[in-house]
Amino acid sequence: MMQSLPSRSARWRLLARRVLFCLSSLYLAALLLVWILLATAGDRWWPATGIMFAPRWIWGLPLALLIPAALVLSRRLLWLLLGAATVLVFPVMGLCLPWQIYGAEAPPEAKVRLFSLNVHWAEKKLTALPELIAETDPDIVVLQGCSGRAPAGLFQEHGWHVYCQEQFCLGSRFPILETSVVESPNPWKSWVRYYRLDAPDGPLHLFNLHLQTPREGLVAVRHQGLEGGETLEKNSAIRREQSAAVAHWIGQVEGRVLIAGDFNTPPESAIYRDYWSPFVNAFSQAGLGWGYTFYNNRTATRIDHVLGSRGWRCRRCWVGPNVGSEHRPIIADMEWLGGQAE
Repeated sequence: MMQSLPSRSARWRLLARRVLFCLSSLYLAALLLVWILLATAGDRWWPATGIMFAPRWIWGLPLALLIPAALVLSRRLLWLLLGAATVLVFPVMGLCLPWQIYGAEAPPEAKVRLFSLNVHWAEKKLTALPELIAETDPDIVVLQGCSGRAPAGLFQEHGWHVYCQEQFCLGSRFPILETSVVESPNPWKSWVRYYRLDAPDGPLHLFNLHLQTPREGLVAVRHQGLEGGETLEKNSAIRREQSAAVAHWIGQVEGRVLIAGDFNTPPESAIYRDYWSPFVNAFSQAGLGWGYTFYNNRTATRIDHVLGSRGWRCRRCWVGPNVGSEHRPIIADMEWLGGQAE
């Protein structure tokens, strides 16, 4: 008995399924490659650095075509696309879920709410900032990108201790005992300031950072292509040197340390892993979402951080709304547990 040949429409459908399987597999492979590049080569190899700072949402665009096609042609491929979506959402786009935020609460005197924002020299546009600070009621506010003074309307009520110098501004509910800058032989503008605060349960060491921006290198790559890669690599070298200098200084400080500001460095960066991964990252530990803090040219990246030395735990961390700067504020509830955090 002879078997009937499949109809032309059936053959086309079979071919379409095979093509869709190949495309879905290639898409998953591409996402895995991006993940590997982000995890190993960002700030080591300039093409990977460019990917690290580029818009990551574009990697999700193929799903808008592949998922409907799978629903029509082969629903079994949805499992493959689900795996691709998982890689996209977590390691590529950096989705964070809260972890280790439960357990006994620290006493009130061991809690600190820290608010950090790069105002990006846009003080006149920050009309919503005083209201947000009043609403969130932080103990410490650190600002970067200021014009030598606090933005209008901030820290006017009783109880604030204020110190503004060059681009950095601090508002603290705790008295400011000491302030200084990291000494550097390089001809950079001030990019980090240190404060020692008189917190209720003892001295608190605070670092306010604004590391070198990658903007110049990224613009060079955009306009010059391969020739701009050298500029981007030079930028990574500067941020690495800055991070090394601050990490060395912090290593000599005994006691409770908090670090906040614009690192201009995503957590996937090799620079971040080499110098900042030993610290507690507030959003990585207690944030929900992607935590993007910088928005510009259809790009959203997580480059502003609140970090704590060993012994700190973050109970809650979130990114605030747009208040007029290209950066978003990051607010963290930090608890000092000391040896309990080991």
